[in-house]
Amino acid sequence: MTDAELVATYVKLLPIQWSGPATPKAQDTIDLLATTAIASQIVGQVLDGFALTSIYGQAVAVGDQLDILGQFVGAQRVLPTYDPTLTYFGQQDTTGSYNPLTGGYGDAVAATPPTDYWLSTNQVEGSGYTLSDAQMIQLIQYLAAVNHADYTVEVIDAILYEFFGTYVTVEETAPMQLTYTQSSSDPGTLFGIVNHIGAFPHPAGVDIVVVPG
Repeated sequence: MTDAELVATYVKLLPIQWSGPATPKAQDTIDLLATTAIASQIVGQVLDGFALTSIYGQAVAVGDQLDILGQFVGAQRVLPTYDPTLTYFGQQDTTGSYNPLTGGYGDAVAATPPTDYWLSTNQVEGSGYTLSDAQMIQLIQYLAAVNHADYTVEVIDAILYEFFGTYVTVEETAPMQLTYTQSSSDPGTLFGIVNHIGAFPHPAGVDIVVVPG
C-alpha cells in the first residue's frame, strides 16, 4: 500500500459527523497526522535495513547496520584481546646478510635496508579480532536469546542446541557448578567468541567451567 493509499484509509476512518466536504479542516488534520505517523513508511524501511534473516524476502543487515543492532544486545565487532586458534602462514628466516634472492624473511641492517619491498617490526600493529558479518549475526541472535532467557536447565539446553547443535554440552559437574564442553569437531567459531566475552548462560550463584574442544 502506498503512502497516499494509507493516508486516504485513515481519513475514511473519521466518524461520519467529521467526514465529508462540510468539515475540511478535520480531514486535513487527520491527513497531516497520518502523513506524519506514516513517515514514508519508515518502520518498514528500518525492518528491511536491520533484518537478521531474509525469511520474509528482505535484505539482511550488513556492516554498520549490524554494529548498531549489536549495541542493543551487547555484541561488538572488534574483540581487542581475543586470540583465536587460527592457521597462519610463515616463512623460514634467512641467515647472514640480506640477499633478495634468498627465500624467507631477512634481518636487514638499519643503515642498509633492502631496496625492494620490506616491513619493519615497528610497522606491525595488532588491532584485535574482527568479526565477519556472518559472525556478528550469529552473536547478535545468540545474545538476544540469552538476554531474554530465564536460565532454567531446559532453556539453557535449548539455547545451546539452537546455536551449537550437538557440539556443545552442559552438565552439573559439582554442586552449584555447570560445565560447558565443546566437541573437538565443532567447525564453528561462536563457542570461542562466547567464551571470550563470558556470555554462557547460568543461573545466579552458579559457577561455570568451560572446556574448549
